[in-house]
Amino acid sequence: MDCPSCNVEMSDLEGDDQTLRKCGDCGGLWIDVADLNRVLLHNNLPGLESQGGKVDAEALTGQCPECQVDLVRVDGGDRQHPLHYDTCESCGGIFLESEF
Repeated sequence: MDCPSCNVEMSDLEGDDQTLRKCGDCGGLWIDVADLNRVLLHNNLPGLESQGGKVDAEALTGQCPECQVDLVRVDGGDRQHPLHYDTCESCGGIFLESEF
């Protein structure tokens, strides 16, 4: 599975019943919707929709590594805790760019 940001093959990071995929080049992380929901439920965290957010229709962020449709940028959170991620409106997976 290729990174939507730089098209480099991502490697699997396996944990408790979920798999993240990490790009060795840019450090971005991909998580599919089922694994994301498991992480949120396991840690008693709210869903991403509770964080609010607006879709930035102008941002071209790459293609979904699962189903090859265009990803959309979501900007949410608040001023102290901003949240930015790319999501696939088809399969629900998300891509988080590395902050480091």
